[in-house]
Amino acid sequence: MSILDDVFQTYAMPTLLQWFGVTVSLKRGPRETTGVTATWMRPPEEIDLEGMPLKITHRVYRIAVDAYVVNGEAAEPRRADLITETINGVATMFEVLPTERMPAFERDGDGYHWVIRVKKVG
Repeated sequence: MSILDDVFQTYAMPTLLQWFGVTVSLKRGPRETTGVTATWMRPPEEIDLEGMPLKITHRVYRIAVDAYVVNGEAAEPRRADLITETINGVATMFEVLPTERMPAFERDGDGYHWVIRVKKVG
């Protein structure tokens, strides 16, 4: 790989995946739904003054209301649901949890998406 390829993979790919979507799986108890497309953003406290990411421990996912499926039916997210995303080749699990100032989930302003706050658990 060239230096340009390395820079692209390190800095551009995460941004492209953030804006155009990543594939995640949703899990509630023994039930799991795979192949769900989600966009995400980092909470402000996870970005340093130069805009570079710090250690990822939280994320905010945005998932279409009709794509959040549990047991074959569209469902409202719940606290303790698990969202798994492969990041740099590693399956990373996040749990739906509220932050100090925000609820665990809410409808986006457009009404067609859930805004889901999660914390890394594995």
